[in-house]
Amino acid sequence: MRDWLYAAKDGDPKGAAAVKALAEKRISSVWDDFEARLLRGKTYLMGPTFGTVDMFAIMLMRWSRHMGCAATARPVLRSYINHICALPSYIEVNEREGLSGWPS
Repeated sequence: MRDWLYAAKDGDPKGAAAVKALAEKRISSVWDDFEARLLRGKTYLMGPTFGTVDMFAIMLMRWSRHMGCAATARPVLRSYINHICALPSYIEVNEREGLSGWPS
């Protein structure tokens, strides 16, 4: 994520497009892994119980919203995202942090 978000800031701005393209490829491979886990019948990434990894994953998925590989563009991840976003704990965190507008 950092490579995509700060490609021009952390390195030579002339190479930023290539760094972002590689970052998107890597992020997409993570989304592939997440989808595979969910397609094996898991409700959450590590199994039947909501955990810290799910909150971290949702944060990263939100950060991908302006990328070509946005997590919400994948139906399996979109379903997972909608499920997490309906949880009272997620709603409360967003209210406390003043976050809104995702997923749209």
